[in-house]
Amino acid sequence: MQGGPDAGKLYGKVRARVSDLVRLLGAAELATPAPCCPDWTVQDIAAHLAGAAADFLRGDLAGAATPAWTAAQVAARAGRPIGAILDEWDVVGPQLEAFLGAQPRPLPPLFDVTMHEHDIRGALGLPGARDTVEMELTMRAAVRALGRRISEVGLPAVAVHAEDVHPAPALGERLLAGEGEPGAELAGTRFELARALFGRRSTAQVAGLAWRGDPGPYLPIFSIFPAAATEIVE
Repeated sequence: MQGGPDAGKLYGKVRARVSDLVRLLGAAELATPAPCCPDWTVQDIAAHLAGAAADFLRGDLAGAATPAWTAAQVAARAGRPIGAILDEWDVVGPQLEAFLGAQPRPLPPLFDVTMHEHDIRGALGLPGARDTVEMELTMRAAVRALGRRISEVGLPAVAVHAEDVHPAPALGERLLAGEGEPGAELAGTRFELARALFGRRSTAQVAGLAWRGDPGPYLPIFSIFPAAATEIVE
């Protein structure tokens, strides 16, 4: 986003927080299953983040964000100590941050690291860093993606109202997912909206958000990734 937040610096802030969270964890904590990433542990998420940064820099993006692409990153780092994984991220992370900072708008690596920070926090029971610029941008990117899905299937738009305290007046207050007159409205915090739109909530939880109008037609296409199979409470 020209003249907006530096996505590279934001990625670096999240990377530092995640590294601080996991670097001193013991083996049992690193092996904690992550409910939002049911096939992964906390250490697996760290391995994915280091691997995704390395793959992005190499231009190894065939199948990016698919289960096979991310599973290969985790498998390639299986058995490595967490310190070695974070050391790799310390090398590739700043290079990725420089690239992201030179782009005219935020790119998916920022959204990915932002979501995975909270996957780790949720697994460990350590909430925090929810009202941030990076969460703001991640939520807005997810709303835009929802708008594209809505337009593809020919549904009326959804008016989205984010309700936390983080100020972003230059980005506007009311977001429209889709085109034309809204067929429904949805309100929530930026954190809850982003988590739901990235598949970190069950379909029942999405249906139970603060909707005006019938959410039913939107539920099958609501999230970027499949909805959580079970209820997620963070």
